[in-house]
Parts: sequence; structure tokens; C-alpha cells
Amino acid sequence: MPENLLKRTGEIVVSAPEGCEIAPIAIALTQKNSKGEIPAAKGVWTFDEAENMLANSGTAEYTMQPGRMNGANVTMVDITGAGIQQIEGPTTENNAIFLPKDILLNMQFATTSGDKIRNYTIMYDVREEKNNNFNALLQPNLANTSDAMFFINEKAQIGVHAGGNWGYSGYVYAERWHRIIITVKDGVPNAYLDGKLVTPGKNDYNGAWCLNQEGCYLFADNDGERMNFEVAEIRYWDEPLSTMQVAAL
Repeated sequence: MPENLLKRTGEIVVSAPEGCEIAPIAIALTQKNSKGEIPAAKGVWTFDEAENMLANSGTAEYTMQPGRMNGANVTMVDITGAGIQQIEGPTTENNAIFLPKDILLNMQFATTSGDKIRNYTIMYDVREEKNNNFNALLQPNLANTSDAMFFINEKAQIGVHAGGNWGYSGYVYAERWHRIIITVKDGVPNAYLDGKLVTPGKNDYNGAWCLNQEGCYLFADNDGERMNFEVAEIRYWDEPLSTMQVAAL
């Protein structure tokens, strides 16, 4: 298991000296080390709360809702109906969820109109039982009428073939936790595996990786190119992290 999966941002509680009637306050921690400061993520889903597994502890009011795929059709369901189960994650203190192969996660943003989002970062802490088939990671098309635009492929590499405009690289081992990150800057994607850039982007392929203001689908594909996933954490930033920032996570 990569050591970086053990790192988490959090908060500290500051109390006034004894005798002062000032309520304690919680201060969010921004992750920082010699490689640079990591901005606070807008969406942080750690799946640690048994009663509210899809709670967001990030800085924005983003939500996550499961959906069931039947081909290109998507029907929103609740956690119980989706068959999502809480399981042990990379450590005993870091829970994860089991995500059945026909279930996606709809990451919903706070806005519903405006230009498409051309700059962002999504982080996935995931584990596959098997790594010999396609496994979708990101579907920007909320109609789900086209292929996903970010995969683990049947050779356990990450990326996507999009008219020769990107490609696949890296190696995702089965039964091992990995941190997969996609950054998109001005519509151009880069893919990172366990802190290292493995699949650099070439161009924006007519905005193929741009997101709608409403949000996007995670782990969705229009024709069933999905396997079961274990997911320990999802984070979303509304800016593209740099190579140094990704390495610092």
C-alpha cells in the first residue's frame, strides 16, 4: 500500500486559556510540506461515517448520490438500494466502501448553469479485486450516452484512447490500494498513479474532459465497462493541481 494513502488533512481545535469565556473553534488544516501547499479540496468523501457514508467534509456544499446503470440509462438510488457497503480501507482507521459494478457515484456541484468546467482535479483512492478488464473512473457526459473519458483498461493502465489524443500508461495492481489522480488544465488531462505522472495529456479533444456545472459521474460508462470497486476516498478541487502538489499528497 502506498504510504501516501495514510496522509489526511483534518482540523485542530483551539481553546482559550482557562478562565476566558470563549468557545473553542475548529481550524481546517491545509496540507503542506517541502513540495508546496495543497489547497483545501472542495469535495472530500472519506466514507468513514457509518450513518452517512457519503458525507462531504470539503469546503463546498457538494453532494454524492449513487445511481444504478442499465446500459446508458441511469436511475438514482439510495445507499441501501445501491448495495453500497462500508468495509475496511487502507488502514483500520480509514474506512472504504464496496461499490458494485452497476453502481456509479454522481458528484453534484452547487451550481446548475454557466460555462463548462475546464480546470479541476479528482483524486481516487481505490482497489480492484481483478485488473484484467476495463473499469471506468470518470464520465463527464451526464446523459451517459458515450464512453467514459478516464479508465483503468484491461492491461491495468490508466487513461483513455480518444482519437489518439491521450493514451494509457502505468500499472494498477490487483488487490492493492492505489491513488489515481486526474488533473485537467484548460481542458487538457494528465493522469497520475501513486503520485507520479504516468499519462500526460496532449490536447483537449474538443472539450471531452470538461465537466458540466451540475457535476459529473464517477465510475460510470455507457456500455457496462465497469467492475466492482473498493473506494477509500474521493477528493475534488476546482483547480488543476501541479505535478509537485500531486506528489505531495
